[in-house]
Amino acid sequence: MNYLLFNPKARNGKTAEDLALIHKALQSQQIREYNLANYSDYGEILKYIRPDDTVYLVGGDGTLNHFINELNKFDMICDIYFYSAGTGNDFKRDVDPDNHVYRVKINKYIKNLPNVEIENRTYKFINGVGYGIDGYACVEGDNVREKTKRNIKYSKMVLKGMFGRYKSCSGSVTVDGITHKYKKIWFASTMFGRFYGGGVRVAPKQSRFNVDHTLTCVVLHDVSRLGLFFKYPKIIKGKHSKCTDCFDFFVGHKFEVEFDKARPIQIDGEAFENISKYTAEYN
Repeated sequence: MNYLLFNPKARNGKTAEDLALIHKALQSQQIREYNLANYSDYGEILKYIRPDDTVYLVGGDGTLNHFINELNKFDMICDIYFYSAGTGNDFKRDVDPDNHVYRVKINKYIKNLPNVEIENRTYKFINGVGYGIDGYACVEGDNVREKTKRNIKYSKMVLKGMFGRYKSCSGSVTVDGITHKYKKIWFASTMFGRFYGGGVRVAPKQSRFNVDHTLTCVVLHDVSRLGLFFKYPKIIKGKHSKCTDCFDFFVGHKFEVEFDKARPIQIDGEAFENISKYTAEYN
């Protein structure tokens, strides 16, 4: 049996176009189709799936994040394919940089994933955790998305933050037990993949298949708003590693990041507000 799970809100509500192509590709096969918007608990679907079934998941990085966190409750060994149909598509961009395939078999990518804890809740993540102005950008994107069907660009939301809407704060980043303190942090993001925000190459040297099972935490600190405006294009292109005056890169297994004031956070594009601390770990 083929299970087709789709998020109708992905790609700013244009998932129907993707579904039409998928149905055409699977035209001779039996399909059970599920609209994920009707399920707060994906387990209601996953509990019926057997080893000889095939799952096709259609949505963005947020849909994929929700899926892997629900999947953690089940011992599923069937084939799982992901159709990247979001606005950011950072997972697809990372694992298929040349865009060779229209769907990705994700079984090997979800076997062992890092965890992040916020407010005594633990989530798995497949791309990264953005804390600070990048979390703010996702919150603002969600707010705008509720009012319009226009495409929401992460970079525009970051620009809103740069020009007065977001304020930096002091904080600390503890890497495998060693603490680094900062007076002015714009973001402190811990990455399993290289990208977030629809192609922002925040951790260009990070590999999800590194043999040491390490994550990369990138901290942008001690720069003015005007300086941030000029530095941001370097982040998009992944050329910010040379800016050692305001970027720190840490590689490790456990990161405890704490700000002196609550700030937004995003986990694979899913936004949470008023977070004072997060702990990300990969073993």
